[in-house]
Amino acid sequence: MFRGLLTGQLRAGGGEGASADAGEETGPPAAGDLEDLLAAMRATTTGAPEWLESSAMTVTAEELAAMDAAAPLVGRTPRSVKRFVNVFQLVKAIGQAAGRSVGSPEPPVVLLALATGLPRTATALFDQLSAVPPPATLRDAAAQLPPDDHSELRAWLVEQPGLGGLATADLLGWLDLVRRFSFQPGAAGPAEG
Repeated sequence: MFRGLLTGQLRAGGGEGASADAGEETGPPAAGDLEDLLAAMRATTTGAPEWLESSAMTVTAEELAAMDAAAPLVGRTPRSVKRFVNVFQLVKAIGQAAGRSVGSPEPPVVLLALATGLPRTATALFDQLSAVPPPATLRDAAAQLPPDDHSELRAWLVEQPGLGGLATADLLGWLDLVRRFSFQPGAAGPAEG
């Protein structure tokens, strides 16, 4: 489903899946109308915000591989997969506009997969990420969760031992943006006045 949703947004360059969709129609039938609409919108503002640039919405082969690895966490419905893909693109674009380099795509992908498919586990794990002493990993933070809960995360960590070794410092660098889009109580940050 990831590849289907990302048709036309995969960055070319020899990565797996990058050229497989190259011959398919990717735009809406009235692509010219869309371009005219976007041009009219830009003419009424000082320009498109940096985070809205289309290049920030493309997905690399490395990001797609990270999505594939995190797929068991995302959920089983088409709606959850679509939400995950859309929110990843937003988080990536906003992060880039704020000067964050995506670098390794695994931290934001894993956090978003958890927030999308396992929200209760994500809430508990996100609190643990900053509680474990450095140099801690995702596996270390997950080990602090109650032993009778969160079996899906534990099973996934066994299947993905490399991703279990993600440093909590790298995960914490993306946690604020992921929480903004998690739609969990208290996820937007500290309460205002």
